[in-house]
Formats: sequence, structure tokens, C-alpha cells
Amino acid sequence: MFGQSNVRIVAFFYSLFLTLPVAADGHDADRAAAHSESLQWQRRDAELDLFKAIAAGEVSVQAVPKDPHCVQLAVTNTSLKPLSVRLPAAMALVRSDARGLGTGGAASEPVFAVSGQSPSASSDFELPRPSVERLGRLLVIDRAGTVREYLPALRLDTQCWPRSGIRFGVVSADALPRSRAIGELLDQLAQSRCTPTVAQLAAWNLIGAHPWAELGRQTVVRGDGTIEPRFGTGEIQQARRLVQAASNVGDRPAASVALSSPTQRSSTPGLAARPARSDTKSVKLARLNSP
Repeated sequence: MFGQSNVRIVAFFYSLFLTLPVAADGHDADRAAAHSESLQWQRRDAELDLFKAIAAGEVSVQAVPKDPHCVQLAVTNTSLKPLSVRLPAAMALVRSDARGLGTGGAASEPVFAVSGQSPSASSDFELPRPSVERLGRLLVIDRAGTVREYLPALRLDTQCWPRSGIRFGVVSADALPRSRAIGELLDQLAQSRCTPTVAQLAAWNLIGAHPWAELGRQTVVRGDGTIEPRFGTGEIQQARRLVQAASNVGDRPAASVALSSPTQRSSTPGLAARPARSDTKSVKLARLNSP
């Protein structure tokens, strides 16, 4: 009887001893998972601007126009660590030199204006909202990995469609003609608040490539031989409205664009901004001169 009790006791402690390493391995696995999750959050928090990452040699960029309204942007991680790269809200594509991409050259003219923003679920047309800060997409790229994004674009070169094999570099949106107004058009296009055709018409008119009368006279020949206007009256009207709104926002100084109207900032906290004195005089003169 005594011998059987000893055997049971030894068997109990032996089974308990065998479960100890398993429990330790489980705790190690939990700690490893928590550490991995922490690293992922740290990686996401450490965002890099696209152009700073290009200048530091941590990413390489390849831009390929897929059609007049879409550009494929391939960003490759050339560093030894995972990266989180933030695209700018707007950028320009230029014909690249023989050394590679991301170096358009001083003499290069922008060929495309590209939006780096994430698409929105809203499809309602809205006027530009200058008080809203626009952010580009966040790309999380593994080590030696490549992320490809299809981005909405506006074509600035009206001569001909670029030949296949032409390399394009990505440069700042400051290189764009009427860059602030073009940025507003890209915002509307990225948020699906206007069709690509309407945004393209507005862009061509903004940069002076095509007056409205010329766009209205353009025609196309259908398969059955009939000749029809290339652009509808509604498309041109909406494009004119978009140009007017984008010009009003885009032509203001940078300090005024952050506000809905030209204002003077109050130095006293809590006080509302007051209209500029020159603007107040203009309003009074306009009221006096109005019938």
C-alpha cells in the first residue's frame, strides 16, 4: 500500500515537472507576440516623407502612366528595415534622366499632376475646402519589399501620349504650373467628387492649354461615321465651376489659404479673427457704388 502511494506521488510530481517547460514556452510566445506588435506600432509611428526617403536613399520610386487618368507608383524599400512612407497629397511627374527615377532634372517640365491621397467613399461634388489639411496615403513597406499604388492623375502635356518605355521621376508639386489650383483639382478627383474628364478639362484650362471655346468646338468621329461633340455641355459647365472655385482658393497667399476668407489673426486668445481692414473698406465702397 505504501509503495503504491509513493509511485502515485512520484508520477504526479513528474507530470508537473514535464508541464513546466511548456508553460514557459507559452509565456515566451506571448512575450514575443507582444514585442512584435510593439515593433509594428513603432514602425507605423515613424513615418517618412516620400521625398526625404528618396533623398536618404531608403526607397526607390518608379512611375508608370497606365492611362491619361491613372499612374502606377511603385515604391521599393532599399533599406535594411521596414518603413512607413507617407505620400504627399500632390506631386508631379517629369521625364527622368538616364541615372534613374526621382531625379527629374532642372530642365524637365511636369507631364502629369498626381494625387497621393486615399480615395473617399463620398461621390458628391463639393467646392474646395482650404481649411482641411490633405494627407497622402501611408505605405507600409517590408524590408526589400515593393508597394504599388494606382493614383489618380491629370495630364498636363497635350501634345501626344507618352511613348512606352519613357522613364518618369517624381518631384514636388511646387513644380506644377498653378500648383495650388491644380492641387485643388487633384483633391476633387481623388475624393471622387468629379469625373476624370471634368478634372482634366479644368486642368487644361487652368494652365492655358485650351480655352473653353476651343474645348467646346472639339469633335469626335464615331464608328458609324457620325460627328459628335467631344465633351458634353454639362461637363464643360462643371469644369468651369471647378476652375473658378479652385482659382479662388489657389491664388490666395499661403497664410490666407488656411482660412475660409482673408482675415487678420487676433493676438488675444479666445477672440475671433477680424476681417482685414483693406477688405472692409472694399466692401463698404462696393456697397456705396452698388445701385
